[in-house]
Amino acid sequence: MTEPRRFRVRRKGASEPLGGTFADWEIRTRVLGGLLAPEDLAGPVGTRIWAPIGAWQSIGVDAPPPPRHAPVAPLSAEVPAGAPGLRFVLKSGDRIEGPMGREELIDLVDTGDVVAPVAALPGGDSWFPVEELASAREAVPTPPPLVNCETCLEVIPYESHACPHCGEDPRGPLSSARPGTLPEPEPDPGFLRLHWRPMVTLTVLGTIIGLGIVLRHLAPNRFTPPAPHEEAAAAAAAVCDTPCWNGEACELGHCVWQSPNDVGHPSRSLTVAGPFSMPKDVTDVLPLDGERLLASTLVGVQVLSARTGELLEVVNEAPQAQRLYRVDDVVYVTSPQRIYVLDVAGTRLLKTIEIGSRVHSIELGAGGRQALASIPGARAVAVISTDFHAEIDRFYFGDDAVGPMGLDDGGRVAIVTTGELPLPGFRGNTGGALYAFDPTALASRQDIVRAAMEGNPVDVMTTPDGETSYVVLREKNQVVELRRTPSGAVRRAGEMPTCQQPEQMALVRRGRRAVVRCNMGRELSVFDLERRTLLEHVALNGRASDMVVTPDALEALVVMPRNEDGGAVGVLDLETLELRVTELATEPSRVRLSADGRTAAVISDRSKVAWVIR
Repeated sequence: MTEPRRFRVRRKGASEPLGGTFADWEIRTRVLGGLLAPEDLAGPVGTRIWAPIGAWQSIGVDAPPPPRHAPVAPLSAEVPAGAPGLRFVLKSGDRIEGPMGREELIDLVDTGDVVAPVAALPGGDSWFPVEELASAREAVPTPPPLVNCETCLEVIPYESHACPHCGEDPRGPLSSARPGTLPEPEPDPGFLRLHWRPMVTLTVLGTIIGLGIVLRHLAPNRFTPPAPHEEAAAAAAAVCDTPCWNGEACELGHCVWQSPNDVGHPSRSLTVAGPFSMPKDVTDVLPLDGERLLASTLVGVQVLSARTGELLEVVNEAPQAQRLYRVDDVVYVTSPQRIYVLDVAGTRLLKTIEIGSRVHSIELGAGGRQALASIPGARAVAVISTDFHAEIDRFYFGDDAVGPMGLDDGGRVAIVTTGELPLPGFRGNTGGALYAFDPTALASRQDIVRAAMEGNPVDVMTTPDGETSYVVLREKNQVVELRRTPSGAVRRAGEMPTCQQPEQMALVRRGRRAVVRCNMGRELSVFDLERRTLLEHVALNGRASDMVVTPDALEALVVMPRNEDGGAVGVLDLETLELRVTELATEPSRVRLSADGRTAAVISDRSKVAWVIR
């Protein structure tokens, strides 16, 4: 069996061929894959013949003939008329036949049925007389001259542009190979002749290493520990001017907050699903993840689909459920007398914590290991261990019905106030007070001092380090700054004016900022907590009833009810302070976020519907 013929290939119009040689099936695969065109040229190895790829019968690629109006040119040396294995097309008048072999073409012309015939190669550019094709001699391929590859010494064709064994160019500028030169390998060169280079290299390396060891042992004071470099110590001690908060890192003298990897925010182009009908007695809705919602009702906690609003199951063991709070991998569900602990993964009841009165709100601290429950009816705050889901202590505050709370990340500084939001249309309380205490110490071992705070303190926020707190005074349109004293008490350090009726203040850890939501003022005020200055007033097209900041501190979601005209949900970019508003057909009331911040639930207390935002 003869070895299949191999080809060289070059692009049409190029003077140099591509590297390497190719079998006919390799060329056909490249043409079908779009890497080569049928009009590109190919020629057998060992010859100077070049013809379009579509003209070679063994390659088997279809190529169009030249246009009918193409010129008739004489048969030149570049057209391999006598090469075996070529196909031709025949034109007689307006009729074109082919492709066909050379002998078949000549026999067809000899019959005399064609008039003024001309022929061409498929994929060519011109026609030529058939008489020249008939008189051309058949080209016989000559074997290519062989040389040795300079790199691997393998025998390869001289005209190869790349060695098929090592990939090197045998005709490079340093190559001395010439056609017909096959150097004979040296018989039995010997071990040293073959391996003297690595032996010399290893000897030099060993000498350098040994010399270094000898000089190290001969050096004076070689066993004395080196003195610390003053500049390196100063560089290592370069820290930020102020201690960084929990979750921040000191970079180039500045505290920069590091966002956790497992949190985010809804996408920039909001996807709103709903509204989904909620039970008529629903009091709160909390998204667990992108697929499930929790709804608290009188009969228990309902698990709903976040995609369709369909009821999935009901936790009947948690009746008269009111507010829902996510605490790591569980959910705390408040009720008139107790707190239910639900497992997030299986939505089953794990435990019941007896409180004895209604819980106003729950705040997390100490890295999630501690929760504080404000109990207005009992005039107290209960400290709950989230590891055991049990109450471990309770702080009492005389005759004051406490409500909103603020807690630092370490869980050592807590502030509780007596303010409350009035019903729509009613005037708020002009008085108020606050208490500061340490939840990690026993209530019986510390003095709790009451501090008057007139102006209805409806919300309080504490920085992660616990050194500074901020109280929102609704009736005075102020945010009061509080500083912690060594004794554990707090003192008033200054005021920052806000818009009318501020009701909520949220911490933005990225950049140490805070966002204040105003009811009558119909705007959001963004403050710089480092400089104690107002950065921006973000105007809203309606009053704001609720707000939440995403855990990555990149966005703030705010709901804006407009009574019978429906309402909207706004997304504030906390870096550019740009507000994007999405209209809703029904009046919204509150917004809740999932633990990762990527899913939000907007609730309408009046229409008893909910939207899911992603």
